[in-house]
Amino acid sequence: MISRTLTKAFQMQLASVPFFSHWGNENPRLYWLRGVDVNLGIDLQLDKWWAKNGGKVAVNLWCGHRWSVPIMGWLDDGVDYWNTRLSPQENRDHWWTIESEEDVVRFSKDFEHLLQGRAIPWFNRVKTKEGFLDWYSTVYPESMGFPYVLEVFGMPTLIQRVCTWLESTPPGIDRQLKWMVEVGVISEDLSQRLKLASIQSISDYQERIPKLIEELKQRVS
Repeated sequence: MISRTLTKAFQMQLASVPFFSHWGNENPRLYWLRGVDVNLGIDLQLDKWWAKNGGKVAVNLWCGHRWSVPIMGWLDDGVDYWNTRLSPQENRDHWWTIESEEDVVRFSKDFEHLLQGRAIPWFNRVKTKEGFLDWYSTVYPESMGFPYVLEVFGMPTLIQRVCTWLESTPPGIDRQLKWMVEVGVISEDLSQRLKLASIQSISDYQERIPKLIEELKQRVS
């Protein structure tokens, strides 16, 4: 079956790179390097239409950190996981079409090149919390990274970034406000007033928000 040939090519390329020498294969198409505070992973994904004669495949790169602050997302055994596609272009989706042995050979060559050019640099970047936050901020809205900013840089930096974010008239701030109350960035009372301001017209919000931001800035003055 072509899937076996493809899986073997995936495994052989990983085995040939010293960076992955201590990674464990938890199934034939999934490898992890698990640590105390960070887990790194790589997997070969067959698309849902994969059949005996082939289909499309992608390679996913994974990073999971343990954080000491509450986060906004879902945890798996206390670890917060994020992933990106292995692609010639950073942070872009990418799939290979595999329908023949020749396609497997082309995939193997691409995979070998991208492991060195994309995967290993990405893993080395995100294995620290500072590096992870640096990558995360290039992909996701700044406000979703507030928990990571709090842990990496501390409360004063977080409050400065929250103030800048609020000045930008952001839509849909309920989730962030709830988290900020939880970790003590703002009071429940200030949260309610920010929420009320956010559902007004843009002009009304811009009129109300400076006073509320000034109240928040007093936390670090």
